[in-house]
Amino acid sequence: MTSAAELSHQEKLRRIPFFSGLPAAMIDDLARQLRLERYRDGEVVFTEGSPGDSLYFIETGQVKVSIGSGRDERIINYLGPGNFFGEMAVLLNQRRTATVTVVIDADLWVLRKADLNALLDRYPTAALQIIEELSRRLTESIRRPLRQNTWKRVAVLGDEPWELAGALMNLTGECVALLDISGAELAQHVKYLPVELPVVSLSPQASAQTVAERMGVLAAAHDRVLVVLPHIGCEAAAKAVQLCEIVILIETPPNDWITLLAAPKIWYITQDRQDINPPSQSRDGVFEIHSPPASKRHQSLM
Repeated sequence: MTSAAELSHQEKLRRIPFFSGLPAAMIDDLARQLRLERYRDGEVVFTEGSPGDSLYFIETGQVKVSIGSGRDERIINYLGPGNFFGEMAVLLNQRRTATVTVVIDADLWVLRKADLNALLDRYPTAALQIIEELSRRLTESIRRPLRQNTWKRVAVLGDEPWELAGALMNLTGECVALLDISGAELAQHVKYLPVELPVVSLSPQASAQTVAERMGVLAAAHDRVLVVLPHIGCEAAAKAVQLCEIVILIETPPNDWITLLAAPKIWYITQDRQDINPPSQSRDGVFEIHSPPASKRHQSLM
């Protein structure tokens, strides 16, 4: 009889293209072989050139796939829940061709190469399907352009953060999402929000794990995630600041808790012109996005 935990593993495997359509008995065996590993933001799963002995499936969080290091780093892709990585080295007996770094706390299911080989021996008819999926992934990797090394996870504190999100969408053409943990229920301000801007709300009392999981889901589906912070420090806000690459203060002085957690990565926005113009970096780390005065901003967005 299949346990509830094993059934959960099976369902996760069937959602992964690499294993969708495989025989049910093979999925059962896979579920029993998987082991869970948890990684925090910034931890490296494996490095470019290292031996490859495991295949990884992402349950929650997000990872960055890159080549090179330091100033020579080039980002190949970001992967989120439902994706997998490490298959090239495992199936082709190669060393790792890239470095994988966790950027949002991640739960990864790991399948060792020896266990995968044993499964393929027991289910030889499934080998062709796996080879076809591997070829598809290899073709995608070759065709995929390198990702720009830009800030993808941005924490925001201040009034009307949707204006910043709207400016980013207009300037970059990106798909942007707001994760609201401010407690202000931004979704209620729907008449001011850009139509294309999804807003997901979490209570400021949410756990750090919940914040990380929700950020991972949004990051997988959008080019950029803006996390709207509360003015008072809490566990959820601290985790968001830790996972974000930059904190932007909109006409707001830094609170003590933000300064303590994010001093090296705080930027400021000034709003003192009539139109929203392209952002520009000025002296002293001020990030300027100019918009109408407060009395006119709501009118201009209605």
